[in-house]
Amino acid sequence: MAIGLFVFTNQSYSQTSKPNFIFLITDDIGWNDLGCYGDPNAKTPNIDSLASIGLKFENAYLTTSSCSPSRSSIITGRYPHNTGAPELHDALPKGQVMFPQLLKEAGYYTVLSGKNHMGPQTKHAFDMISPGKGPGGEEDWNEILKNRPKDQPFFFWFASHDAHRETGRLTIKVRYIIPTISWCRHSCMMVRRLVRIWHLIIMRCPERTII
Repeated sequence: MAIGLFVFTNQSYSQTSKPNFIFLITDDIGWNDLGCYGDPNAKTPNIDSLASIGLKFENAYLTTSSCSPSRSSIITGRYPHNTGAPELHDALPKGQVMFPQLLKEAGYYTVLSGKNHMGPQTKHAFDMISPGKGPGGEEDWNEILKNRPKDQPFFFWFASHDAHRETGRLTIKVRYIIPTISWCRHSCMMVRRLVRIWHLIIMRCPERTII
């Protein structure tokens, strides 16, 4: 899920300056799994705070409810049947235009960190691709933000493995069969940890950054 929020880190944005962009995408979190969208169990105060100061979207359309096809759809701006990668685990074929690639050609420093799941063609769209660090893949995001070239605008595609990852013997997929209290605790814990990282990133963002 790409959170349906826009946050501007500087209100005095100049029309002549190139903005920076950070795209945050989670894995297997629905729109109603966050406090700002009404979930009574997941405590997400940092995202709720962002929603209060940013632009929160309340109508959304998903081209497909599947991991890699939806990512390929987002990065190309195409419906899944037009990306060449319509099924789960399909890699993007050669020749697909990816919007980070266009930003890169326009002088942006582009980074993908965390879950890729779109295949090797993404190497053409990003100056740097990192598998991420830590169990959720997000532990190098602040490092990437800090060590970026300061003379370029940037686009960062930050893709967490949370909440779709193993928690001991239990994985998030179990919720479709047995929505146990144990699963809920693990899932909420991962979401809370992830949003703390997001909060740190936003606090350290330079001016003219759109998240």
